[in-house]
Amino acid sequence: MKVIFACVHNAGRSQMAAAFFNQYADASKAIAVSAGTQPAEKIHECVLRTMQNFGIDLSVVKPQLLTDDLTRSADVLITMGCGEACPLAPDIKREDWPLSDPKDRTEEEVSIIRDEIKMRVLKLLQEIGALGCSASPGKITEDDDNFLQSFEECSLGAKCWNHTAHLRMGWLVLEKSTSFEEALERIRNGIMRFNSSKNSIGYHETITVAFARLIDSRRKVNDDWTIFADRNSDLFEKNCLEKFYSPEVLSSEKARKIFIEPDRCALPRSVSMVRQ
Repeated sequence: MKVIFACVHNAGRSQMAAAFFNQYADASKAIAVSAGTQPAEKIHECVLRTMQNFGIDLSVVKPQLLTDDLTRSADVLITMGCGEACPLAPDIKREDWPLSDPKDRTEEEVSIIRDEIKMRVLKLLQEIGALGCSASPGKITEDDDNFLQSFEECSLGAKCWNHTAHLRMGWLVLEKSTSFEEALERIRNGIMRFNSSKNSIGYHETITVAFARLIDSRRKVNDDWTIFADRNSDLFEKNCLEKFYSPEVLSSEKARKIFIEPDRCALPRSVSMVRQ
């Protein structure tokens, strides 16, 4: 599937949308290009700076003209302010996104526009079934802060919410919290909120607390996520918690609702925020 994002100057909104689309999409299912009805000479400087916060470099991208041929090559045309100037293409799906033009806006204002575009792009990718995700949740964004933000804003794709993503989220929250209790509450509330946004009721209190304690006990100063994950490969095994819990206890309804201490082997204590 080919998606075209079109605006007037192809120097702001459409460039951000195409960049986010191609970063988050499964490239085997969909790609995006952007164009403008009156393309500018270059992309707005404020747009370049705000996109760099997501690790996206648009400095080498040049605005291009939205032609009839380019429009006809698409399956979906998303317009952003170009109105009747956009070519007509009756055989493709067309949708208009009412977004403010970032030209001559403050960086803070552009960031707000950027974030709305990101949310719209993620929703579009989910609707067309083209949201990409590798085995590592880092594929959606290599930046820890953006990954955690995507989780807490519930914009992370449901297919990306796997066991590895759970662990990474827990590690990041623990790294950013001042106490284990604070981190656990943020982890607990975040999972419940995320599950609710995806119409899932699969929250499990004992599993949540157990993994938080395991992660916390193994953190080391100056670790990044990759180093932590490589050193603790056993946490990624499907039956990791069976060392501590019998299947009967872990699968019980009581364990889902409240934390239950292990019946096989004690979990490491995490209240002291253990750091080796």
